[in-house]
Parts: sequence; C-alpha cells; structure tokens
Amino acid sequence: MKGVRRIVGALALALAMAGPAAAERFSFVAVGDTAYDPPADYPVYERLIARINRASPAFTIHLGDTWGAMVCTEANHRMIRGWFDKYDQVKAVRVTVDTDAPWVFGFEPLHD
Repeated sequence: MKGVRRIVGALALALAMAGPAAAERFSFVAVGDTAYDPPADYPVYERLIARINRASPAFTIHLGDTWGAMVCTEANHRMIRGWFDKYDQVKAVRVTVDTDAPWVFGFEPLHD
C-alpha cells in the first residue's frame, strides 16, 4: 500500500509540475432551425452558408430542424443534404446532430 501511495504521489507531483497544457484556440459555428419558410428562406440560408465558409471555422454543427412544414419525402431529404453539401468541406468539417423533428415528424399530406 505504501508503494502505491508513493507512485500516486509522484504522479500527482509530476502532473502539478508540468503545468497546464497549452491548447490552440479554435472557433466553430452552430446553426439550427434553417430554411423554415421555403422557398423564401433559401437565399437567406445561402448567404448564411457563404458567411460561415468565409469565416473558416474548425467545424460547423447543425443542431437540427432543417425544414418547416414540408412533406417527408426522399426528394426533400436529398434537398436538405444538398444544403449540407454547400458547407465548404476544405475549411470546415460538417457535423450534423439529427433531431427527431424533421425526420420523424415531417409533414404528411392529408389524403381523401
């Protein structure tokens, strides 16, 4: 037990003497609730993506809610993917956090 205490004590002392680790600063962008009023919001979203790309963040994270009341179709999901593809992949890594709103509760048209 004495040996373990010495090892733990030596490790704690070594870590304390090492000082805080230097970390590089970085910036990132978090967006969400985009293009909720299609197609009127499309030019706004286009400008937002361009501005994000010009800022060159370390990464961009989309927090979800990618559309308003649109029909949940494969074509609409592909359209949203097209918006994600506009983020500059050289300057930023795109991370998407899927929420359930657009994927699960998409607007389903009423049928007669």
